[in-house]
Amino acid sequence: ITGKGAQAAEGSSVQGLQMFLEKNKNALLIGLVAILVIGAGLFYYNAIHMPKAELEANNAMFDAQYKFEQDSFEVALNGNGGFLEIIDNHSGTKAGKLASYYAGLCNFNLGNYAEAIDHLKSFSTSDEVLNSLSIGVLADAQMENGNVDAALSAYKKAANASTNEASAPFLLKKAGLAFEMNDDAKQANIFYTRLKNEFPNTSFAQDIDKYIGRTTK
Repeated sequence: ITGKGAQAAEGSSVQGLQMFLEKNKNALLIGLVAILVIGAGLFYYNAIHMPKAELEANNAMFDAQYKFEQDSFEVALNGNGGFLEIIDNHSGTKAGKLASYYAGLCNFNLGNYAEAIDHLKSFSTSDEVLNSLSIGVLADAQMENGNVDAALSAYKKAANASTNEASAPFLLKKAGLAFEMNDDAKQANIFYTRLKNEFPNTSFAQDIDKYIGRTTK
């Protein structure tokens, strides 16, 4: 289309757009306001609310962690400002999530294994060391609660969850012992051998040949 035909088509398009805008201006205005409200809400949540919530949660965690480190597990768990209260009042924050891990540890130390399992199952983190250690405690709680198959599965998962020297040697040794105690020498030997090969200079590998020898068939 060229010349007057193109101009006519363009004019028709502009007129059609104007009619569309006029007909739908209320809906478009509402949509624009909604977008602005949502954008403002997201900005407030991410830039103002969450940092403030994280700060409040971290402050609440400080006292509970101190009590935990003093082996006051009951107070750290159930006391005023304890981990259970932090979970309820600061859900969605990093500290609130971490409180689930501490609640699991407290319950484990108090002998409340079912409760420990519930809290540890609800905990998740991208931190490799903390994640593997939490699975290891979950395995301990499962074992203490009589869930042997679930415990062995968790020990294996924990041992495979980290390659970091801060947790992996300990978890490999623990997994090996758990499987050996449950008459699975073959699987125990796999963990002991990994410990020797991957972390030979750690304290957990000092006498590992003894463990490997008694599980080799």
